[in-house]
Order: sequence, then structure tokens, then C-alpha cells
Amino acid sequence: MRCARELLKAGQVRHDGPRYLLGIVGPPAVGKSTFAASLVAAVNRLAGDGMAVAVPMDGFHLPNVVLEASGLRHLKGVPATFDAQGFVDLLSRLRENPPRTLWCPLYDRDLHDRVDAALAVEPAARLIVVEGNYLLLTEPPWDQVRPKLDLAWYLDAPRGTRLERLRQRHVAGGRTLDEAQDKISGTDAPNAELIEATRTRSDRVIWLGAGT
Repeated sequence: MRCARELLKAGQVRHDGPRYLLGIVGPPAVGKSTFAASLVAAVNRLAGDGMAVAVPMDGFHLPNVVLEASGLRHLKGVPATFDAQGFVDLLSRLRENPPRTLWCPLYDRDLHDRVDAALAVEPAARLIVVEGNYLLLTEPPWDQVRPKLDLAWYLDAPRGTRLERLRQRHVAGGRTLDEAQDKISGTDAPNAELIEATRTRSDRVIWLGAGT
């Protein structure tokens, strides 16, 4: 991947350098997770295993039991349904690079819930690829995220492609087509508009295209 070579060639990510946090942001179903995984794999292939690791923001979804109790389950995915401060605190610890393994939560799409301590970030990791929807928001405490990132890349793709991916994702998760469309209209589309408004805060826009 050209992006991996660019990071390594520029000397931004190196074995003897400080830890580097790269944010990957974009609207729902644009391909953030796939892009981040490919970038991490490419960096590790070029520079050695363990050099890079992807840390998704989705691990900071509030647990379903909390969303149920607060009446927010039907809005799952909007900023208020995340542990934003917990996410900010993790980014601080990742940047500090303590001499111990840091354990991060992940989101399980089969369980439709977060799983704590599911991802290990070892001290040797130099590139942390942080991917998520809300890395560039300006509302507290989300506004603390961007200053902790060395670089932020915004991914974009055709709207029709993103909508079809969302439909497929929701149906695969157990929703009917009508329920999938309601979810897209009720939360995914408004989220996309919110995220698109933050595009100008990124350092680079990467167009993935319909086939990516």
C-alpha cells in the first residue's frame, strides 16, 4: 500500500522513534476498518511484525445494558452512545507508551456489544492506527481526540456505495430490509452528515471509490 510506504519513507514511523498516532475517519460504511487493517498489514510487512496496530473507536460503544437503561438503545451509534471520555483516556495512555501491554476494548458485530480487554497493544508498537467516526468532532469531550493524533486522514466513497454497504451490514446483523432502512434513515444518515461536516479538520482526504 502506497500510504504505508509514504509513512515509513517520511520517517514519521520508525523503530527508534516516538509512538505515532494516525487517525482514520469517515462516514459509516466508507471502509475505515478495511483500510486501517490493510495499512497496518502493509506497515508490518515492510517494517516488521508488531510495528503497527489498529485501535478502533467502536470498542467504546457503551454496553447494551447501559443503553437500555438510559433509553438510548435505538440510537446506538450516535456520539452520545459512546464512552467518549474513556476513549480519550485510552489515547492518552497510548501516546504515553508505558512499558507494559495496554488492553483495549473491541466491538463484536456478532454479539452487537463491546468486549473489554480484547485487543493488546504492546510497548514496541510505533504506529497506532486509530479508526472511527468521531475523531474530528469539536464538542467536548470529543474535541480532545484530534490534538492527540499526529495526523488525521478522512476517507470518502460514493454515497450509493456506502448506503448499500449499510443495508447489507444491517441485514447480515439480523434486521429486515425495512428495519435496515429505518436504521439508516434514523441514525446512519444523520451521523454521516455530522461526520462530513468535520472533513475540513483532516490533514488529507482519500477517495476510495466504488470498488474499494
